[in-house]
Amino acid sequence: MSYDQRKLDILKVIIDDYIETAQPVGSRTVSRKFEPMLSSATIRNEMADLEEMGLLVQPHTSAGRVPAQSAFRIYVDQLMGDNAITPDEKVGITNFYMRHIGDMENLIKSTASLISALTNQPAVALVPQLRRTTLKRLQIIPIIKGAAMVIIVTSTARVKQTVIRVPDNVTDDVLNAISTMMTARFAGHSIADIDVSRIGSVEDAYLMDSKLFAAIEECILDALVLPDGSDVMVEGTTCAFNFPEYSEIEMLKGFLSTFDNRVRLQRLMTEALRHEQCVVIGDENQDEWLNDLSLITAPYKVHGRSVGAIGVIGPMRMDYARVTESLDLISSNLSNVMSLYVNE
Repeated sequence: MSYDQRKLDILKVIIDDYIETAQPVGSRTVSRKFEPMLSSATIRNEMADLEEMGLLVQPHTSAGRVPAQSAFRIYVDQLMGDNAITPDEKVGITNFYMRHIGDMENLIKSTASLISALTNQPAVALVPQLRRTTLKRLQIIPIIKGAAMVIIVTSTARVKQTVIRVPDNVTDDVLNAISTMMTARFAGHSIADIDVSRIGSVEDAYLMDSKLFAAIEECILDALVLPDGSDVMVEGTTCAFNFPEYSEIEMLKGFLSTFDNRVRLQRLMTEALRHEQCVVIGDENQDEWLNDLSLITAPYKVHGRSVGAIGVIGPMRMDYARVTESLDLISSNLSNVMSLYVNE
């Protein structure tokens, strides 16, 4: 359906006001934005038309109107403004990532916190997915007699560390040689596609007790099988305490429970890897548990390849312009930092 420009202008004013105040918007509020171009009677008629078109809803307790889900879709696609992030905030985002170069272990969690702080919404972030990455380095470092640490470093700068038992007759030089040989054999291979049976050829080269290589094999397999839900970071759920939508305790509990099922969130964010920035509103979401909410996601990349995703989940009444711009800037900066840190 097409809408004339005057109706779209009025709809934008209503949605902007509703996003800011969380209150139904009356014709007098709208009229002040258009004086003296449009009369109050014209505004009332246009609002009545928008309601008849299904874009506005009149709550029983108020004479004002609130946007329907379909109105938010039009707003996101056609009406919302840009430059919602100030120049100082843009510089702050860049400086944030410059400070975190080399701090890959905490980078994704810190990113989720940054998203929440900028958008005033709960943020969700998916850590780099091992199955989408390649092995960069495998190193075995002696700790004490009879024990060593196996360190697996991926192309997305993710580090997996595991302590293993080492036979007493294995010297530090042998462990270093095994590290070098295994890195040479497997570097550049997808973590998911590494044929662990090839470890046997390294084992044969050293004619050693197979228990050591069995332990190394287990480390590689362990890097593949991460606990369901453990790859999702959630920050900023306390933002919900300031949402008028959830002023009633039961509604607040219902919203917060959205973030309890990490397996479900991990599946949701893994799906986001397949798309560029995506805004899904209300029952556009295929998952019923999101039907009253909005989900905005964006992937982040290493050398152009999507390896993780970031996003927000919140009520349909949110500052879409600020959220989409924030995710765009953060995704770009995060991708740049990870690509700088990780060799192609």
